[in-house]
Amino acid sequence: MEMGTPGMTLMERAGAGAWRVIRRYLRGRPSARVVVLAGRGNNGGDGLVVARLAHAEGYPVATLLLGRPGDLRGDAAEACRRAREAGVEIVPLDPDGGTPAEILDLHLEQADLVVDALLGTGGRGAPRGGFAEAIQAVNRWRERRRERQHTGQPPGWGVVAALDLPSGLDPDTGRAAGAVIAADFTVTFGALKTGLLMGPALRFTGAVHLIDIGLPAEAFPEPDAFLVTPALVRSDLPPADPDAHKGSRGRVLVAAGSRGMSGAAILAARGALRGGAGLVFAAVPAGERPVVASAVPEALTIPLPEDEAGRPGPGAAEAILAWSPAPDAVVLGPGLGRSPAVTAAVLELMGRCPAPMVVDADGLNALAGSDGEPDAPAGAARGTQAAAPWPGPRVLTPHPGEAARLLGTTTGAVQQDRPAAARELARRWGAVAVLKGARTLVAEPSGRLWIIPTGSPALATGGTGDVLAGLIGALLAGGMAAPAAARTGAFLHGWAGQRLARRWGTHGALAGDVPAAVARARALLARGGAREAADRRMLESCGIILEDAGDLGD
Repeated sequence: MEMGTPGMTLMERAGAGAWRVIRRYLRGRPSARVVVLAGRGNNGGDGLVVARLAHAEGYPVATLLLGRPGDLRGDAAEACRRAREAGVEIVPLDPDGGTPAEILDLHLEQADLVVDALLGTGGRGAPRGGFAEAIQAVNRWRERRRERQHTGQPPGWGVVAALDLPSGLDPDTGRAAGAVIAADFTVTFGALKTGLLMGPALRFTGAVHLIDIGLPAEAFPEPDAFLVTPALVRSDLPPADPDAHKGSRGRVLVAAGSRGMSGAAILAARGALRGGAGLVFAAVPAGERPVVASAVPEALTIPLPEDEAGRPGPGAAEAILAWSPAPDAVVLGPGLGRSPAVTAAVLELMGRCPAPMVVDADGLNALAGSDGEPDAPAGAARGTQAAAPWPGPRVLTPHPGEAARLLGTTTGAVQQDRPAAARELARRWGAVAVLKGARTLVAEPSGRLWIIPTGSPALATGGTGDVLAGLIGALLAGGMAAPAAARTGAFLHGWAGQRLARRWGTHGALAGDVPAAVARARALLARGGAREAADRRMLESCGIILEDAGDLGD
């Protein structure tokens, strides 16, 4: 029983909600055969409810139970009893393994839709024994159906539905420790599980449908991870000021670029301009000034001392700190190159500049090189303990490789547990951390985590990160707090990528296309009209479907 609601009632609601979603996928296939793979816990009980409801509507159904009906306890046992009384075929399988692959394949071969109710959120670590065998059998079946569909051989249609979480998937990190069900869609209950929203899970979940089963907010632990929704972003964005002028919209100073890397400064400056900044100053090595000025005439340029390789040289930090008018935000790092002078300039600016600052690319490399150095400038090296605060808010925007250098670990370790890596970045460096990648994460030093649902492989091209840095800088200059600027910038950047993918596909968009797409995304988000419906459609485009509550009258 949860908060006064009997457990069997919740199980019936979960099964009924899942069946409503599954039935939509079966539309037009009234004789489709449904096979439910059920474990011995509550996830299996949910599957048995689905089996009973499908049977009641005339669909041929079989349930492969990992165990014997007598092994089930509590609500799962009651769900099994009801299914058997309703006439659902239940086939016991050995949960410890040993069921010949041919037997599993034979049962599955007749299926048109397979329901995964093996483990759900109750499974931790790699599935073993019969559970691993069943998962592998389902994945083989799905692959065979895909091959037949592509070659036109019957039967070619086949769908896998996972209940609550694809079995074998880690509910916190979205990683696979062993065999994992590859689902075409997932129906989850009560609240979105963090693991379902992680980038690594995208290969296994398909579209994620959230079912409200009537649990009150008090039934859930205090959350420390939050999905960034269109409504939240809209509330973070300041309303248009009819009396606005270029000074009131904020001044962004972009310290970026070097010989051969002037494009990074150009893209970051354009990102800041399209992000809404009133004035943008591009501080670049003197030799790159003509290139940047001609490419971005809307930006003012500041010449920096340069070394023989065309990188910022000694005195670059002083030139930026002395610039007047003082910026409302600084974007530091894209394309600066690597040298002792660049490292010294980055650390000096981070330690002395009071303006909010976005640190990206070579700015992050400079930080990683300073980590743990006893003679690094004050405020620079953080090591493994949080140090005194920076003189102003800081936002770090690493990709996984840069994050690994900042944490002194490997890219693989970062990707193995992205939420933990993002939180450790924020804690260790005393900054808001934007861990880029599929389902970008924004972490605060407090440990609070924001999950960005938007994004597209179309953004996997050089220069898009420079645009994001400029965009976040513009939002900071406009007065947003660092966490809000980071999550809003990442959301708009990801949505712009989705829109570009619709136009150019996942391999044709350029980083130079992103700034204008960001501005368009922001305009669409701010537009009036039926916002709730539009917000739902936007989340659906990200693979997250919020189902209506349905009838909870029981």
